[in-house]
Amino acid sequence: MRSRINIKIIIYCLLIFICSTNTQWIPQNSGTSTHLTEIRFINQNTGWACGINGLILKTTNGGTNWTQQFTGINDKVLNRIRPVDENVVYCVGGFETFLKTTNGGISWQIIKNGPLGQGHSYYALHFLNQNTGWYCGTEQLVFKTTNGGITVDSFFTYANNVRDIYFQDISNGIACGEGGIIYKTTNGGINWYQIYVPVGSESADFMDLSFVGDTGWAVGRTNNKVYKTTNFGLNWDSVVRIIQNPAIHSYSIFFSNVYKGWVAGSHSVIGDAGRIYKTTNSGYNWHEQVADNYYANSSIFFINDNVGWCVGVFGKILKTTTGGQFVGISNSGNEAVENYKLYCNYPNPFNSQTIIKYQLSKSSNVKIVIYNYMGQEIETIVNEYKNKGSYNVKWDASGLASGVYFYKLIADDYIYTQKAVLIK
Repeated sequence: MRSRINIKIIIYCLLIFICSTNTQWIPQNSGTSTHLTEIRFINQNTGWACGINGLILKTTNGGTNWTQQFTGINDKVLNRIRPVDENVVYCVGGFETFLKTTNGGISWQIIKNGPLGQGHSYYALHFLNQNTGWYCGTEQLVFKTTNGGITVDSFFTYANNVRDIYFQDISNGIACGEGGIIYKTTNGGINWYQIYVPVGSESADFMDLSFVGDTGWAVGRTNNKVYKTTNFGLNWDSVVRIIQNPAIHSYSIFFSNVYKGWVAGSHSVIGDAGRIYKTTNSGYNWHEQVADNYYANSSIFFINDNVGWCVGVFGKILKTTTGGQFVGISNSGNEAVENYKLYCNYPNPFNSQTIIKYQLSKSSNVKIVIYNYMGQEIETIVNEYKNKGSYNVKWDASGLASGVYFYKLIADDYIYTQKAVLIK
């Protein structure tokens, strides 16, 4: 019995290594299946993630291990978390939830905790130091505090729900939100004025901001467009549409320098499949990194040009130490691909069902065949003519025994095999 368990562990480790070297995004063990909404690190080792049901996780080894912290909240969604340093961290969420720790999360102070189903929901926050910060959310409000949230110094009524806020210094700040509207302040949030953004007649709910000095970017959830400023929000240009697919929603954007950036989101139709896109030319071209991770992404963050994390539903945490790899080009109007590829299935190992992604550089007759570890053919899950592009197929192995299986892609002269582990 013990040897069987050891074999499973060895197989699991081999599969994680094989698949992660293909994608360069490595699954981390979060220890939870709770949906995660945001992740932030203060250095390469220490970081926090937050999620629904008042969940806050902390790591001190770069994400290898995560520990749940007691917040005293178990019925609210925590939307954003922001560490000021290794000790002081703020977190906001639904129904006027405002949390603070001064000891790295050993204990959390509940600054605000509104009644369930009533009051504002706080979507975002930004703190310049341990005491001075701004937070925002529903009912068109932006708040400022200079004593760590205990009292509010000023507030501003916005045109729509405010989704993100960023301050360059004590005076200059940017807020964005639903309806494709961006506001700017030059006096610390006492007064705000609307900035013209060329969204046209499209729906462009801005979900997230990222700034490197005066250069910043905003991403539209519904139109998948990236907008850029080079003078801290005075002027904005529509840079590019990441992908021409209204079913894909972009939720999070982060730039590590003025050239390298990432956008994370999900496909709202195909099983909420996660998406990560990367640019290396300041947002003018975007390349798909991860489309074979099955669960939706909600937040992405990089501590430098190479080391980053992404979180999503069902407790998913991914990490890269290489900045990720391109797997296709995706802002040309179609999901273009450069060559044939067969990706590692996700999840892997899996229980009963898993997703296999493949891409075709030209229209082809395609077969995907499943084999057992002895090389015996089990079933064919794809056998048809396919146009050029990327595809996902679900493999239902509920009728098979636990073990090692192989799946082979055959398309014209291209033949490639990947390994999958079924554990029940």
